[in-house]
Amino acid sequence: MQRLMKFFLNKNNYLLKLFFVVLLISTFCDFSLRAQTLPITTSSEQAREDFIKARDFAFHWEADQAKQLLIKAVAEDPSFVLAYLHLMGLSQFRVQRKHYYRLAELHRYEISKSEQQMIDAFRAAFLDAEYKRALQIFRELSDKYPDDPYLEGYIGIRYCWYLHNCEEAAKHFNEAIRRDSNFIQGYHLLGNAALEGKKYDVAEKYLNKYRNLAPDHWNAYASLGDLYVRTGRYDEAAKQFNLALKHDGTGFARFSAGYSYMLNGKNEEAEKFFKQNIRIQPTDPGAYNFLGTFYLYTKQYKKAAQQFKRALVIDPDFSDSRDNLVRSLIGQANQLFEQAFRQQDAGTIASLFTNDGKLLPAGKNPIAGSDAISKFWKDRFDAGLTGAKLKTLEVYVGSDRETATEVGQYTFSAGNETADEGKYVVIWKRTPEGWKLHRDIWTTNHTVEQ
Repeated sequence: MQRLMKFFLNKNNYLLKLFFVVLLISTFCDFSLRAQTLPITTSSEQAREDFIKARDFAFHWEADQAKQLLIKAVAEDPSFVLAYLHLMGLSQFRVQRKHYYRLAELHRYEISKSEQQMIDAFRAAFLDAEYKRALQIFRELSDKYPDDPYLEGYIGIRYCWYLHNCEEAAKHFNEAIRRDSNFIQGYHLLGNAALEGKKYDVAEKYLNKYRNLAPDHWNAYASLGDLYVRTGRYDEAAKQFNLALKHDGTGFARFSAGYSYMLNGKNEEAEKFFKQNIRIQPTDPGAYNFLGTFYLYTKQYKKAAQQFKRALVIDPDFSDSRDNLVRSLIGQANQLFEQAFRQQDAGTIASLFTNDGKLLPAGKNPIAGSDAISKFWKDRFDAGLTGAKLKTLEVYVGSDRETATEVGQYTFSAGNETADEGKYVVIWKRTPEGWKLHRDIWTTNHTVEQ
């Protein structure tokens, strides 16, 4: 300490002192700049590197690569909260999200307060569907860390794809780019936000810029392909999807192409891409799951079930296909219900229920047992009902896969007239004879006179 004081008091050391002061200032400034981004708490430097790469892939919408790196990161550091949260965000099913949330919550008090806020934000966004609450937390963190582009990205995604306000989202994507010019994913997000808002010229401008800045990312081409499908430019779409395939080793480019064609009613082209996936990756359960998902979407439930079963032969623990198989079997049962309704076959409808199944119609006592259920529907046929159309909106598969909950819409017809329409909830139960209705409740959309 005495030597340091002598150094500063010696007038002949002016240049050295100036250098020392500049070094201190630059070190402090470097620390301050680094402090302007969200902390990343982990005991492993390799896990940190994997997380940073994974987060970039996630914002490029390349989920498979992101998941692989995140799984590697939590293997290197089992207490890595931010990695668990991003796995939660990339998970398709609620049971998976709850699993990763619990793992993150276990280590809440080992991380910074800001990362604890991230736990709360991800819970609000991905478990509780409290999107405004999630936005509030992300905004607080974004204000606290004004150089972090990812926080602005989280905010924009919530606005566009959850609150359907893509114009507000675009402001945050632009802010993310302003914060970090290397955040080229921002142009991809801007393009897809414009696409969501059907501003196709704006979307094309941003997606072309993204493709030029990220030529090695397959999604740069796939997003353009999606744009061209939506605007009926199918030859151009095909070129972009083929370019996407050259840059993708995971099969997701084919899925993206197939998904785009499927959503735009080009089912023949969609099926072709999904089948190509299987020919190229015959041992990948995901390839069969993609094709099964296409059949599920187009209500070809038997074909869907076949593909999900093939996926499970390859990987019996492939959770996506296990849950999708349940959805396809419920779809088959619903088709049998509609067919029996057209044939006025109350006995077949009753056979679709468990032995202790119940109907819970509005304004009536529960109707229990096969005979009572059969009589209920026979009375409706005698009253003039001739047809039923069921539209599944959601299916939640229980963690034990012994029960499932379906939410949907129904339309009953009498001849060519609509007799009633409304919504329903069915609890399904797995039995030795297959999936059967266990509880069935529905309510009309029409005003019921007292």
